[in-house]
This record gives sequence, C-alpha cells and structure tokens, in this order.
Amino acid sequence: MLCLLGYVVLGLLPGPLPPAATLPQHVRATYHVSIDDPADETVTVRLELDGLTNLDPPLERLTLSLPAGFAFARLPEPLLEGLFAEAVGKDIPVRSPRPFHFELEPGEHDSILLGYDVPLVHRGLDEVRGRDEYEYPYLMAGHGFLVTATLFPTPDGIDVERWSVVFDLPAGWDVLAPWPRRDDGSFDPGSPAATSNDLVAIGPWDTATIELGDFRAEVAVAPGQGALKQAVVGPITEIVAYQLELFGLPPEGRYLFLFGRPDTPGMAGSPKTNSMTLSVGSDVRHAAGDFIPHLIAHEFFHTWGARVGALDDDLRWLQEGITEYYANLVLARLGITDLSTFNQSFVQRLASVEANPAVARLSLAEAGGPAFFEGGEAYSLVYDGGFLVGAWLDRMLRRAQPATSLDQLMRRFLNETPDDRRPLKLATLSELVAELAGPDCASGLAAVVEEPLGSVSFVEWFATAGLDVRRSVLEREISDRSLRANFDGTCVSAIDPSGLGFLLGLRQGDCVRIVNGTAIEDERDIRAAWPKLTDGKVRLEWTRADETLRFEGELPKLVRYESPAEAWRAHLD
Repeated sequence: MLCLLGYVVLGLLPGPLPPAATLPQHVRATYHVSIDDPADETVTVRLELDGLTNLDPPLERLTLSLPAGFAFARLPEPLLEGLFAEAVGKDIPVRSPRPFHFELEPGEHDSILLGYDVPLVHRGLDEVRGRDEYEYPYLMAGHGFLVTATLFPTPDGIDVERWSVVFDLPAGWDVLAPWPRRDDGSFDPGSPAATSNDLVAIGPWDTATIELGDFRAEVAVAPGQGALKQAVVGPITEIVAYQLELFGLPPEGRYLFLFGRPDTPGMAGSPKTNSMTLSVGSDVRHAAGDFIPHLIAHEFFHTWGARVGALDDDLRWLQEGITEYYANLVLARLGITDLSTFNQSFVQRLASVEANPAVARLSLAEAGGPAFFEGGEAYSLVYDGGFLVGAWLDRMLRRAQPATSLDQLMRRFLNETPDDRRPLKLATLSELVAELAGPDCASGLAAVVEEPLGSVSFVEWFATAGLDVRRSVLEREISDRSLRANFDGTCVSAIDPSGLGFLLGLRQGDCVRIVNGTAIEDERDIRAAWPKLTDGKVRLEWTRADETLRFEGELPKLVRYESPAEAWRAHLD
C-alpha cells in the first residue's frame, strides 16, 4: 500500500522451501486443472506424483504444503474440498496436521494421485472482501484468474525432476501462463517457486506482448478494461527496460502482468515468481498522469529482491521504502515526472513521518515485523521512513566515492551476497555501507533503523548528507483547517500535500468511510461532517486498497519541510 498514491505494494512471497534431499531423485509432478461449468466457480485439480520409489532412502511420509502468506490478507485455512489420495485404485489416508499442510504415507507405491476441488469464492470472504480481492482468484462465465498458491499443494523436501501443468477448460478458452508451453500442450513451471506462487489467466483476456531482447513479457487485461490496456502497455515497456538494466541482471525469461477484475478500491499490485497481479479499481481517468507508471515501477522493482532471496523483517523498510524511493527516482530519470515532483515526494515523506504517532515508539526495524501486517501507523512508517533512509544513503554514498550511489550498493547487496548469507540481513547491508561510505555512515544507518525515528532531527540528519532541509510550523485559524482534498464520490481524487487531509494520512485513491461518527456515502457527507469535532478531536476512518486506516486525535499543527529540488539533479544520471 503505497502511502503517497493509495495503492497496495506488497512484495509478499512465501517463505523458504524446505531443503531438497541430496540423493538422486526422479520424481515427476503433474497438475491437471479442469473446469466443467464456470458458473459453478469451482476448479478441479488432480496431482499425479510418479517415481516415488526412485527416492533413496525410501520416502516414509510425503508432505505437501500451500503458502499461507502469499497475500496481504491471509485466510485461516485454504479452500479445498473433497481431498483424497489413492494409489492403484486404493485410498490412502490424508492428514492435515495444521492449516496449509498435508501428510500421507505412500508405502511402496511408485505413483500417487491426489485430488480435490477448489471453490473460487475467496473474494467474497470477510477476510478478503474490501481489503485484498485483487490477489485472490475468481471464475466468471467468460474468463478466470487463477492463483497457484490457492490451487497447487507442493511436495516438500523432494527434488522434482519434471513439473507439468495441464489444463482442461471450456471450449474456446485459452491459457496465458508465465511458463514455457511444451509440444504436448502442457506447461512447464520449472520449479516449486512457480507452482506455489504464480498467476494464470484463462479465457479471452485483452493481451499485448513486449519483447526486450531475450526477455518477453505478456500484458493481460481482464475483459471490459480497454482504456486500461491503452494506459499501461507503454509505461510497462519503458519502465521494465530501464529497471532490468538498473538491476544488473540479464534480461531473460518470461513474465506476465495481469490486470484482473478491478474489485479492490484504488490501485494495487503484488509481484509473484514469474508474474504480477495489478489492479486499477477506480476509473482510469483518475489514475492518469504518473500514478499508473508509479505503480508499475514500484511493483517491478520488487522482482529484483524476489529473484535473489528473502529479506529479514528488520529490512522491510528496504524492501518497501527503498523500493518506493526508486519508484519515484526511476520515473524522474525516465522523464515521466521531473525533478520538482521527486523533491516534492521527498519533503512530503519528511512531514508524514513526523506526523506518524508510531515514530516515537517504533524503530523501522520493529515496524517491519508483525505490526506491519496490522496496517496503519507501522505500515506507513515502513514506507515513508524507508524512503527517507534510501534518500539519505544515496546522498551519503555519492559524497563518499565518485561514481558510487545507492544503485551500486543495491546491486552488490542483492546480486553478490553469497548464498550462505541469506536470508539477507541488516548486518550484511551495514558491512557493505561501511566498505563503500565508511564506518560513520554505517553507524548512522544503524542509528536511524534501530532506534525510533522520533529522536532524529531531519534537518540535522540530512545536513550530514549535504542537503539543506528547512522545517517550519504553520499556525492557522480553525476556519482554515479544511481537508484540502477533492473527492470522486467518497474517494480522494486529489489532495494538497500542505493541507490537513494529507497530514492526517489521507492519500489519493483512499476512500473515506467515517468522519466524526458519521458514515459516509458521498462527498457532501464528508464536507458536512468534517467540522463536527467532539472535544476538539477529529475522527476519521478510510480504506486504502486492502486495509482500513484510522485517525483519532486533536488537530495537529501543520508542519512543512522544504529542500532545493536542484540538489537532486545528479541523482537522475
């Protein structure tokens, strides 16, 4: 959930898979996916596991798992019905010792068939509805959106030699998957990372192909969103080409950008293994300008980290905040925005972090833990605070060594860290910072990440990086304390960064639900309820993509930060 634009940014991937057995193995896994009548909203899956007797030592217990954390809104258990297993026509008991995990004893059987149905009703569940629909599958009369994390339990601890997915769909329905298609019509996902965390479009989607050397991307937009397709293909092409070069990784392989049914309010996105789901829930006209490119730049940047390994929770500020820094920086480098826009985003983050109540009690490292998934203050602190750390590090690195910047630090940290030092940790990053910019910079990084940011003077902090930051407090009469926002219905279509609405946490794309005890149905309700404070306090509740946010307290004084835009000129090279 990008706080500036009001859309979700996740980068949430399943945890590391259990280590594979070290002895030679020749197991084959084939998933058969069939849909009889789309009106039933049900997918039937049959998993064939062959070659189990090739395992040495013999497999006494077969375990399979589904990822519980592939989406921001998490279900208590998977939606599977009629689960069974059989071998040579005989039933094999299947146990589920805990949600998302399954066990069975294969005995001496070489082949086992596991079967079940998956009702694709996830978007209507209380845990998902109004919060995170865009990450969950659906099936309609004309097309469908499949999420492998909800369909394919993956064998644990087995090195599968050959993965296959076979589709049996209604007549005329095509399959768009981010995997190679074999001559026999089956698809080769290639790894458990794909079978447990990828996306597939079925039926007649509106598509476009992007080829960048050996890298091939498909853009697929669910039916009825023609204007959206016109708005996204160009930015995806330009941004992906630039970011592949920025990553310092060879542009190869296949990738799928899916814009499914726009159920989630605002804009949202989440990268998977070889694919990404995005949503523009409002009218595309309200997402014009740099908002769609910003969404794309942020989300595709996440694929860098996803390719090279997991990051510890105390680095979530890097995973989300520095990603947000680069989303702004890349658009300015490409000329989609300009230097002034980038600088405005920077000073807005300074004001947002200072106004965040969590800044006095949570460090950035702490905010990236369990509190992050509760949304609200910790969530916003990770994004805004991480953005500021990225900006500070970039400036410090450039001052320390010629031709050194955050670009070089990120390439080394994500691309060159040895496998035996993963998951990536703050200590590893600090070592690289000390090498590139000196021990003082490394200790300064530790201080702003491991201690609450409320103890930091942003003016003094950025002065160490050669940036003149000025802070002022604006005293205003109560009559001037308006929201300073425009609305499309109940959703913010534009907002003044110097106004109270922004200071209280509202961002473009947010949808207001309650103002000072009044349930909101339209803009008129917002305007009428806003002045009706109780005991001098304002009470707001609003939604941003898949989370509900709240503010309750006295009207704060307006704080404004300023810095010279030209100071960032060198960062655009």
